Amino acid sequence: HHLKLLREQERDLLTRQENIAMAKDDYKIRQMDVTEAEKELEYAKTERNMREKDVATARHNVKNAAIPLTEASNIVEKVKSNIDELEHNIYECNEKERQLNNEISAVQRDRKRFQDSLGEAQIDLGH
Repeated sequence: HHLKLLREQERDLLTRQENIAMAKDDYKIRQMDVTEAEKELEYAKTERNMREKDVATARHNVKNAAIPLTEASNIVEKVKSNIDELEHNIYECNEKERQLNNEISAVQRDRKRFQDSLGEAQIDLGH
């Protein structure tokens, strides 16, 4: 009877040892899972931070893009205005050139008439 009791206690002890060993294994697996989950959480946080920086950079770039765009538009308007002014100046120069050419032609005609008259006068004077 005493031996039977000892064997039951031994079996009970072995079962408890096995249960403890299994519990330890479960705990190790859970710890590995927790560690893995913690790593994934860190990766996720890093990823989120990077995305937030990307978004902030994009917002900053959009805001900054508006400034050069406005400046560029102003520059384009100034250039157009300059082109209009230059074209007007070119038109005025062409107009002046045309007037000068007309005046030169008129002066040449007058000189020719004068020379013709002078020639006739010399003939009349008998030279």
